[in-house]
Amino acid sequence: MKNNAADVKTRCAELRQFWEPRNAKMKKWYRLIQMVDELATDKMESFVGNDPRSMYNLVLHMLDAKIPHRLAEPEIGSFELSAVNSEVSRFLDIAWEDNEKRFRMTGLVRVNSELLLE
Repeated sequence: MKNNAADVKTRCAELRQFWEPRNAKMKKWYRLIQMVDELATDKMESFVGNDPRSMYNLVLHMLDAKIPHRLAEPEIGSFELSAVNSEVSRFLDIAWEDNEKRFRMTGLVRVNSELLLE
């Protein structure tokens, strides 16, 4: 069987197209190993690390931030409904803080930590 130049070029193009997704992933994985900061932004703090604890702390911090328990304002515009809405929002804020204080006083794991570990 005799191969001419056109057949060889066609086969090389097919093989290149076949292996291109793998090569792209290999480059991406190598950048992960190098710990290249893909999300770096000018004039902003950035961190790259492979320590599992730092990722856990980051997620815990994001979950531990003060959550605005706000209910959407109704479009009706009634003052009584708005007052009830703000009262329920205030109750949710206080209930969340009380729950956190209760867990801190008992020395148990925080609520957010339990969510992370599940």
